[in-house]
Amino acid sequence: MGVCAALFLICACAHQAAHQADAVSESETLNIAGIRKLMIFPFRDMSQSMEKDSGVRCPFSGSMFVTGTVAPEAESVLTDGLLSKLKRLKKIDVFPAGQAAESSFSDGGRYKLSDKQYLIQIAKKAGADSLMIGHIYRYQERAGNEYAVNSPASVSYDLHLIRVSDARVLWSDRWDETQRSLTENLFNIGTFFERKGRWVSAGELALSGLEKVLKPFEQ
Repeated sequence: MGVCAALFLICACAHQAAHQADAVSESETLNIAGIRKLMIFPFRDMSQSMEKDSGVRCPFSGSMFVTGTVAPEAESVLTDGLLSKLKRLKKIDVFPAGQAAESSFSDGGRYKLSDKQYLIQIAKKAGADSLMIGHIYRYQERAGNEYAVNSPASVSYDLHLIRVSDARVLWSDRWDETQRSLTENLFNIGTFFERKGRWVSAGELALSGLEKVLKPFEQ
């Protein structure tokens, strides 16, 4: 096998392996039939209620995560990115929860992480037939620049699509990635070229994860 052919094969396998390793699907094939109005809730910072490096179970999927530092801009970066990407959908009316959701998050006596019903009440009142919410477990900015770092960017979050009529979780997925150098993981060569050999910011890392996690919605 020639050098070029071997490199192409490695790149192809590496690109697939990188996604499988970083984003673990927790649901069956997504079926968005019947979804017409989708309310997007702000991402929730899970580090606020847990100490750093603590194990925490997702309130909707039951999956385990380890908390880390979450930068102040994390919630807005991911929520705005999610809205922007989902608004590409032509057959679904996607809109933010807005002030109603913000008040629910600030009211500790009414909003519980494990209580889907309160979120569903907000969505139902707005006429939505489904809602989406995510949790951020880690959002650490790189220490350094594009060409050299003391520590790389690292992010971990999940997303859940919930049907309002019966509170069923229709789809869940997660993204967990700490950027690594090519020498640390040769099978990451596809992503390495996508990022042009740069050490990316936490925002870039988080949004590139959203692109991959939301692929099922494009079908």
